Amino acid sequence: MAATVKPQLHPPYTLLSRLGNLLQTSQWSDCMFLVGEGQCKQEFRAHRILLAACSPVFEAMCFGPLAEKSDILIPDLEPKAFQVLLQYVYTDSVQFSSVEEACNVLYAAKKYLISNLSQLCHSYVKRNMQAKDVVTVYEYAKLLGEDALYEPCLLMLKKYAVEVLNDATHHLSSSSVVELLGSDAINGCECCLIEGALSWAKRECEEQGVLATVTNQRLILEDCCAWRQLRFLTLSPQQFNRICEIEGLLTREEVAFIKEFLHLHKNFDEKRGSQCVNMCNSTSCPGSVSFDEISICEKNSNVVVVRDKWKRRRLNMVLSSPHKPENLDNWVDPQLKISQPVANPNLSIAIPASISDILRCRQEVGYRLSLCRRPLLKQSATILGPIELQVAMRVSAPIDLRAIQVNSRLIPASAVLQRCNYYCEKLEVRILDETGKLLTDSQFSDRVQYNTEIMVHLKKFVRLTQDRTYNIVVKLLDESAEYPLSFLGQFARSQEINFDFMDRTAKMGSGFVNRLDMGFIRGFAYS
Repeated sequence: MAATVKPQLHPPYTLLSRLGNLLQTSQWSDCMFLVGEGQCKQEFRAHRILLAACSPVFEAMCFGPLAEKSDILIPDLEPKAFQVLLQYVYTDSVQFSSVEEACNVLYAAKKYLISNLSQLCHSYVKRNMQAKDVVTVYEYAKLLGEDALYEPCLLMLKKYAVEVLNDATHHLSSSSVVELLGSDAINGCECCLIEGALSWAKRECEEQGVLATVTNQRLILEDCCAWRQLRFLTLSPQQFNRICEIEGLLTREEVAFIKEFLHLHKNFDEKRGSQCVNMCNSTSCPGSVSFDEISICEKNSNVVVVRDKWKRRRLNMVLSSPHKPENLDNWVDPQLKISQPVANPNLSIAIPASISDILRCRQEVGYRLSLCRRPLLKQSATILGPIELQVAMRVSAPIDLRAIQVNSRLIPASAVLQRCNYYCEKLEVRILDETGKLLTDSQFSDRVQYNTEIMVHLKKFVRLTQDRTYNIVVKLLDESAEYPLSFLGQFARSQEINFDFMDRTAKMGSGFVNRLDMGFIRGFAYS
């Protein structure tokens, strides 16, 4: 008679969970690794057969002709990175705590030829890399020869060039600074790039133990060939006056030549000003662009027409939405094409050898704007100003918030009688982080249409990171104006990014209270 097998009272373990248990308990382990150096050195016990099955390098170390018989020393790896690598070998899964950790694990995966783990590291870094991580990842990519990471990092460096050069926590190598400043496509005006280069040179002086005077900062830039990448001849007169305030940076001969050069090119100044379209985040910079007007084109709701008050020009930017317009077959972000300024043919002055002779204005690194629209559930009520309306927002991946979309006023009876469809709107927008720190504030003033939606472009884009709460506050200023409110969806998804919202309104006294029926901010433009 066949014996019956009684079912176990506890759920069976999977093979991977049993292997993970072996790693945790070190039961029947037959090799030991000493990872790291000095006081950071840690011991890891493992099983040769599992390591050899995962990596040809481990196979040679464990069972090859020159197999290690004693403890295996690995001084060039971080203990945490090696722990993550072992976790993948035993359980076929991995969890990273930061982009820097993923880079360390990538180094270990390449060293031991574990290609699948390298791909997981690539995916995590690309998905979670932020502006503060780009320097670390970029240097790792150069060191390891990782083209898959090098190009995205270089692009992000160009997008945040001014911030990266002024970042004291992550220091670029001199070769990286030369490569960055030598680019024709880079965000940030030349004035801010020059100041950023000096900021980098100041930190380089401190690392070398040299007194951080302006003269020494220039010598640092000259020694690494970065000085020749600074395009002084493309500065506007206002920007050059600001650079001249840095005492000791330029010689008298250089200052005299640049002033005469700009004077001889005064007929080109207006043209060069319209060509130099790099958007600068520094609101104090005389060459920064301040977009104060953005609206949806009537013929195509996915095309945004931006009018820049300072330059008196119009730019068309395509907004991507979950539904791609049928008439945009070759749907790409239109990059601003810049015809380079040419030298005055009557110029007979020789450019000093000590400064760059590059006359090309830098182009802006193009980006694609995407639009996240909150679902409209139903209309709720109307409200009169002045009042502050707020939405708390979280995102699942880093984005650059560039504009918000809000409702315009309801048309009053007096405007209906006068057949007037337009009015002058005035409102304020503030972006705060979860601690209440002000990240940016913008004032909107323009003639808009009743019963429509307004796209308010922020004067400075805000970098939103995942799993943090940001508060967008809109202040309605007109006490006699009536605005529509709605029940809006508290969740939206755009470009594989999840958005979570909570509508709030100002309460009596101070602070805000949650109100689902007070939805006012309809959408967000981001890149």
